[in-house]
Amino acid sequence: GGPIGFALHADRAVLGSGVQATAYVLDLTDQTFSHGADDPIRFGPDLGLGAPVTYGDRTLIVDYNADRLIVLDADDTPWACTLPLGVPDQDVLAGAKAPVVLDDELYYLLDGPGLLQRIDLKALPANDPGAACAALPRETLWVTGQLPSHLSVAGDRMFVVQSGDNNVVALDMRSFEPVARYALPPGSNPWAAAVHPDGGVMAVTEWLGDAVALVDLADGAITRIQCGDAAPKAPVDPSPRPATVALADEVLSAPTASDAALKDPQAAVNGVRGLGDTGGSRDVYSISLEPDDHLALCWSTGRLRDMPGADVAVFENAFESGDATFMDLVIVEASPDGERWVAFPHAYAAADPTEYLKDPTVWRGFAGRTPVRLNDDEAIADPFDRAYAGGDQFDLADLPGEIGDAIRAEGARCVRMLPAASRIDPQTDAPYPKDPISDGPDIDGVYGRHVE
Repeated sequence: GGPIGFALHADRAVLGSGVQATAYVLDLTDQTFSHGADDPIRFGPDLGLGAPVTYGDRTLIVDYNADRLIVLDADDTPWACTLPLGVPDQDVLAGAKAPVVLDDELYYLLDGPGLLQRIDLKALPANDPGAACAALPRETLWVTGQLPSHLSVAGDRMFVVQSGDNNVVALDMRSFEPVARYALPPGSNPWAAAVHPDGGVMAVTEWLGDAVALVDLADGAITRIQCGDAAPKAPVDPSPRPATVALADEVLSAPTASDAALKDPQAAVNGVRGLGDTGGSRDVYSISLEPDDHLALCWSTGRLRDMPGADVAVFENAFESGDATFMDLVIVEASPDGERWVAFPHAYAAADPTEYLKDPTVWRGFAGRTPVRLNDDEAIADPFDRAYAGGDQFDLADLPGEIGDAIRAEGARCVRMLPAASRIDPQTDAPYPKDPISDGPDIDGVYGRHVE
């Protein structure tokens, strides 16, 4: 399951797995597997995410889940010795990925800390030294942007694909300083790059854009080709932002605000800086799961009016991880005066409401379901352009009761966001279930469609 690359030898290809700590060997002579699904090469007992690369007649496998380097000999026998690739003296997953071998040097990325690393492979033992082996010296060459995903080399340049930042950076391989940056549309999430043999054009795959971007390396011009007849169109040209659209720019209440990381509520009123479907922004305010915590934001420029269609767009920090979406669900309320509040209708529609499901479709009427593609630093676009901007939208027409009527008559002054995991689900008389690693919603910003 989930092959994520291969190492090509003269007579065979070694394929990695995105699920298990295993590899498979395809005999290129007769097109059969010498190590297939029934007898794979096992280099670990647990889950694996192994990217293989050729080193002479050996295969090196960089395992994301273990932050280890695995060596397969010429006969595809794995060494008992595996070598660490993460940050020395830090016992946290760094996410080693995207290996490239040049001469006797291994280059790779560390996903978590955002680092380009290098190892001198001449220091590898000649043979498997057994289970205990000394770590090879690791050299940090460059600090990357958000979610580095792939390396490609052409001539004296190394290209680093930064999926979270929606760009590709070219580094001079003598100094490892940036010499060019190629920007792709917000939300396109570039994933891998390859340079044409003549060195003139780089092709970049866009995971969420369903496109391939062709970059002219001479002048930086980019041509994007849509992939698949039925593929949704990539966000190429954002819709212009209407003059009536306004950011909620005033913090009314943030009970747990502090000097700690992600606890400055100004990050929720300074614009939206999403990093696409697989990237998590750091320009957010994190609401805790304490019983009374929330974030209330208001419009200083006027009142939000009820118009046809969605009126409020809430940008939380959901992101896609594998086949699922990581969510910190949010109940959204509106107020005509900052004192009276009414919630937008919401319901958890799982068959078993006590069990948490990573399925946005069963969290009806909640925010925090949809990743954020809008990035105000890159384009002043319409935050209500769903395909381009992401986020979750709400209609003032849906608000119930007297307060809902007052808002439709007077306009909304403020919105308030509350963590679902600290609020009671009337179906169960218990808090809404949450992802085991959820620690509270991260709010990037709130826009109103018609503020006057």
